[in-house]
Amino acid sequence: MTRSAAAHLTLLCLVFLFFIPTFSQLGDFVSQTNNSYEYGDWIGYSCHRFVNAVAFGEDEVYFATTGGITRYDYFQNKWNFPWTVSNGLPSNNVLTVAFNINTNTVWCATDVGISYFEIFSQMWYTTLTYHPDDVDEHVISIGFTDSDVWFEKRSGIVVSLDGIYSASEMQIDWFGHLHTENQDLPMLFMSDGYYFDPQGVIHDTDLREYPVTGYWFDRWGNLWIGTWGLGAAKADVRTLELSLLPFGLFHPNVSAIQKTDDAFWIGSREPDYYQSEYLREQNGVSVWHPEDDFWHYTQAKYNTGFYSDQVNAMSLSEERILLATDQGLSEFIPERQRWLTYDQTNGLRNAHIYDIVENINYIYLGTSAGIDRIDNFSVGMDSMKVNRIAYNHLRNIEIFDLELQGDNLWAGTNVGAYLFNTTSDSGQFFEGDFGPGTFPVTAVAFSDSMVWFGSSQKLDGYNLYQNLWVTSPLRQSFEGQISYIVATDEVVFVATDNGLWKLDLFRYYWKHYSRQDGLLSLKINTLEIQNDILWIGTDQGLCRFYWNSPNRID
Repeated sequence: MTRSAAAHLTLLCLVFLFFIPTFSQLGDFVSQTNNSYEYGDWIGYSCHRFVNAVAFGEDEVYFATTGGITRYDYFQNKWNFPWTVSNGLPSNNVLTVAFNINTNTVWCATDVGISYFEIFSQMWYTTLTYHPDDVDEHVISIGFTDSDVWFEKRSGIVVSLDGIYSASEMQIDWFGHLHTENQDLPMLFMSDGYYFDPQGVIHDTDLREYPVTGYWFDRWGNLWIGTWGLGAAKADVRTLELSLLPFGLFHPNVSAIQKTDDAFWIGSREPDYYQSEYLREQNGVSVWHPEDDFWHYTQAKYNTGFYSDQVNAMSLSEERILLATDQGLSEFIPERQRWLTYDQTNGLRNAHIYDIVENINYIYLGTSAGIDRIDNFSVGMDSMKVNRIAYNHLRNIEIFDLELQGDNLWAGTNVGAYLFNTTSDSGQFFEGDFGPGTFPVTAVAFSDSMVWFGSSQKLDGYNLYQNLWVTSPLRQSFEGQISYIVATDEVVFVATDNGLWKLDLFRYYWKHYSRQDGLLSLKINTLEIQNDILWIGTDQGLCRFYWNSPNRID
């Protein structure tokens, strides 16, 4: 090694020592893209409404958000999928983003470190890290010269990747906090009840304010804006028209997923919904139309008849959308654009509804005090017809999960599994030596041949053809509470608060997925399987996982 190379390595090591904590301090740290997967096998969608910075690239505009980096293709006028922890970022909270035209790389600073993306290899690498609680070390500007990369910390210190601490005489192309525009914001005009203040604030008709957090004038006369609360926006400086570009979830804690032919409905839960400081929080239902990549949102407090957007489950049809919430059963009728909510005043035994399933005749509700059955034809009438199911067995019993399999209604309760036959109108607790017993069953799923029960840290399966409970390795224990199960006759996916588990029923093989694979978070609330795609609702967003890729054997 030459003396100059050794000196360069020493300086680089000094920068690493200045920035980097031990990985154990950072928890489940993601240091780079997992090359066991193809680019796009894992995609994460989070809440991207809060933008920290804007950067202009070769063919994309980059928005650094608290939910990752969103990317707008300005030639095709469409969103590309975002870069998040699922793609190799160490954290979704991105403080700034930058494009280095000299090396064709994208750089970003998160709240735990600095990463760069090689466009040629489509790989993310984390090169410098710091402790997330050490706010002064957070990098808020990234700049480039012909031969070096520069960082401005929140403390005001400017340092290069080579360890140089003086940049006063350098011509640096800055992105982020130190990026300056020669033009002030013009007076722009908006629709849909929004008003733009050139001082850098957007107002709406509900008296809310959304500060402008960054902007960029391109060479074609467009102005790209990032806001705190409304996401990205684009303005034509010739017509002075500003349009919002909504993208991503309204709230990251995904609690329910349902898909129609043309849209995803995504429910969420705000953990501090009923705390006094909730006045500063927001929650809502997200609706995504993948065909044209259009997102829109609904909040309970701005819709008459919609009591709560704390969603536990959903059921969708062409005529209506039903939401199981903690304040009743909410119904949305798209044709009328109307919300209605049903609770104890309409005959329900309890307004806290955990789950909902329906067929052509009935709606079944799993509540905190048993199962209610509603005659479908009576929904919305003055005297809605509600019956108590298995009242002698399930009175005041919490019903966490319901699954309707033909005439069989499977229920996960706080005292075990329950089976109700809808034809005979009778039921019993479903027991056996290798069953869940009287443990709380928080998740139920079935396939043609099996029914699965998730209890406290344990999965139990029952073979419907052989009328037998399965044993190990199919019967499995976990380090984490089971929240949801989806099953086919080939594979079973188990969602826990310690990651995702997959059971290959052909090989009798278990596989565990973590943030190192592509999960946005280890805490998983819900799942939805569609052929080769698994949708995973976590407390940090929605993951799309191409689980059945022919190029990979997990």
